[in-house]
Amino acid sequence: MGDLLTISDAASKSIKEKVFPTLAENHLRTGTSPVLQMFGWEDKAVDQMTGAVNRPRVQPVKTVQAGNLIDVVHEHSLFGGGYAVAEDVSLEYGKRAEDRSQATIRFYEGAFKLSRASIAASRNNDIALVEQVSRHALNSLRQAQKDFSRMATHKRDGIVAYVNTATTSSTTVTVDNGGTSEGTATRYIFPTGKYWIGTTSAIEAGTADEVEVSSITSATKFVVSSAGNFADDDVIVRKNVYASSAYREFACLEELIDTTGTIQNVNKATNFWFASQKATSVGTLAISDIDSIITDVRDYANDPKKVFIQGNKTQWRRYSDLLTANKRSTTHKAQGMDGMFAAGASQLTYFAPDGDYPVFLATDMADGEMQVVDTEGYFFAEMHPFGFLEDALQMNGATGQRISGQTNYEFPFVHYGQIVQTNARASGRLTGITG
Repeated sequence: MGDLLTISDAASKSIKEKVFPTLAENHLRTGTSPVLQMFGWEDKAVDQMTGAVNRPRVQPVKTVQAGNLIDVVHEHSLFGGGYAVAEDVSLEYGKRAEDRSQATIRFYEGAFKLSRASIAASRNNDIALVEQVSRHALNSLRQAQKDFSRMATHKRDGIVAYVNTATTSSTTVTVDNGGTSEGTATRYIFPTGKYWIGTTSAIEAGTADEVEVSSITSATKFVVSSAGNFADDDVIVRKNVYASSAYREFACLEELIDTTGTIQNVNKATNFWFASQKATSVGTLAISDIDSIITDVRDYANDPKKVFIQGNKTQWRRYSDLLTANKRSTTHKAQGMDGMFAAGASQLTYFAPDGDYPVFLATDMADGEMQVVDTEGYFFAEMHPFGFLEDALQMNGATGQRISGQTNYEFPFVHYGQIVQTNARASGRLTGITG
């Protein structure tokens, strides 16, 4: 979607100098997410609302246009023919071994609405509409980025948090990350957001409790509008995450990089060629754990130099601590820093037989895990890029329509696509990291 409206120089100046500088963003950043960059959602150009301008300068994962179903042909074994034989024996025939997997597009949709009264109430009526739409549209884009990063990186089945303490007739819900709290447990809970709380079976049966969040009170607590009864270890998911016998969010690397589960209609447990490398119950992280998973992954990666490692802040620090016995020193005379001390770590790297592998801090990663991701082992099937749907009112890239019978304008936005795995053996996971 290109620019839909050209505004006057005066209005443009007002937006740049008055609107955005006074908008203090205090929410979780998205620009540092390796997965957003991997799948083409670099966080920049804050005054643009369409997905096209958020493509990174270098996009390691292909984005392909697709229909509702995506077939992938996997040539997972070599020819099979060719033998060392004696003279004058019959030839043995071989054949290619290939299978097909099939992924299904997922649909992400949302909207915001503005009342004509709120627009008219702005102090500067000349830019009132532009200001209101721009702020809401930017927030919608950031929300979509956060949701995509969470879906792709955090927990499978749309889980955003777990109930940590059973409550009876209470509006306060205490949560954790599934028995651990390495990251902020409420980071995927948003005020006014609607969620389902219950067991996995209750969510899939449609009998889980539906709540609307009133406020976030701490890293582990939020308040809902109506009191409810919640059991310890109940899962919390966004409303409508499960429908028609399937979870409706984009595929998650946690389920893609695994040895079990049916992904893209292929059972990983019974199809070795579609099972990723995985180490469980790692315990205390050691360099040998990373050595083992990397050397397994490199045998299947087309270009091992395009592999990266990611983990949350706890795993990033644990890996950093392991390097204290393997330090590389350098002087800083050029910066006038010779003889001065410095602390911390930057640009963490793992060195392997094929070169260096970057180690990224990924806030959205689940607790106790590190992932080794081959960017050539995936592509993004896109049926509709992120953007606002066409209709009557167009302002700074966002399109809205007056809701029938109301004086409110509705701005619907969509993103239709799916993360597709093509080479499962070239990615791996370390799980159960506790120290």
